Amino acid sequence: MSTYEANRYAFPATAITAGTFDNARLSSGSVTQHVDLTALSASNLTSGTIPDARYGTPTFSGANITNLSTTTVTGTWTPTFSSGSYSNISGHYQKVGQHVFCQFECQVTANPSISGSNADAHFNMGGLPFTSISISSGHTNWLVGTGHMNSRVQINSNHDVYVKDNSTGWGLHSDQGYRQTAYFGTTGGYGGLRNYDMRAMKNDDVNESWLYGKIFYVANS
Repeated sequence: MSTYEANRYAFPATAITAGTFDNARLSSGSVTQHVDLTALSASNLTSGTIPDARYGTPTFSGANITNLSTTTVTGTWTPTFSSGSYSNISGHYQKVGQHVFCQFECQVTANPSISGSNADAHFNMGGLPFTSISISSGHTNWLVGTGHMNSRVQINSNHDVYVKDNSTGWGLHSDQGYRQTAYFGTTGGYGGLRNYDMRAMKNDDVNESWLYGKIFYVANS
């Protein structure tokens, strides 16, 4: 039998130097298949894991992706006010990871006190459902949240909201030039608007005595 005939029936691996085999010629249990990744798309990745080294540059740890908090929590909260009386108070929030979105509404039944020294007292709020993130270095009054509150107060009825770090409190300032930065960081740790500034939130028409607003801030955990 010639060498060709011998190799034909006892084909050695050393004789395979080039070319390709059809899939039908290979037993799935006898070889490790080579997969062509040149046309790989994200839609093909439906399960399994990818080694960190495959991410390219800049590299990062795949563990950081799975450890991101995506827990969603919803619930109610009750805003509080440093002066005045309120009814029909309602508040709801949704927390995704450390990010908290709150909304609230209430009716003013009595305006903040403006008798004597109360007139210059800061009009502050509290009751946020989670303590805000704490920033321990640098500036002493970090703001870690923002928002908006509407009322019928004639001194600019639209008020910007801010949330200080490491706190469940929130404060107000005008968004149109009135007391935008006045008293910031002084008594009460907030600033902006006083009881005197908010003295007209209540109207004889109860339908015009509502407060409502929204707050977005970063929680401590």
